[in-house]
Amino acid sequence: EVFIGTIILGPMRLPRDKNIYSELQNEYENIPKYNEQTLNAAEKILNMVEFFIIERMRVMLLRDLNKSNIDSRIKRAIEYINTKDSRDISACRMAKISGLSYSRFVHLFKEQTNISFSDYIIWRRIEEAKFLLKESSLEIFDIADKCNFASQSYFGSVFKKITGISPGKYRKKHCIKLAP
Repeated sequence: EVFIGTIILGPMRLPRDKNIYSELQNEYENIPKYNEQTLNAAEKILNMVEFFIIERMRVMLLRDLNKSNIDSRIKRAIEYINTKDSRDISACRMAKISGLSYSRFVHLFKEQTNISFSDYIIWRRIEEAKFLLKESSLEIFDIADKCNFASQSYFGSVFKKITGISPGKYRKKHCIKLAP
């Protein structure tokens, strides 16, 4: 008879390996420690880099839309997205409008625009939110709802991730004060 099975012994080491762990601990202790101000500055820089990349993708997408090599079905979907309320937009709906299956639409959108459909929708919602923050007196939670975010906190975190600042700070920075 042949017995096939697995025996699990757990982590194993030799007694002479004891020094490896203390060496690793010493190396860990030697890693430079940063203060909170330095970490916050690094986070801001990373947010700005991320914003730059997203903005660059948007510019490339808009430039590419004017080229004739973009599939007409994807152009039609983007034109629809850019003229409709964000609540009416989903990949399934855009696939139907484009006359494509869901998976083919999502794949073709990414292939043609160099940005995923979901990232494009989020970018469009943030653009709409930026406009509303500048041009309306709606409360931030109303803007989050109007731009089809599940909650104000999710809206705030996505907004900050893309723009580098919170919606409230964005409004303070960009809002034109009108006399009452």
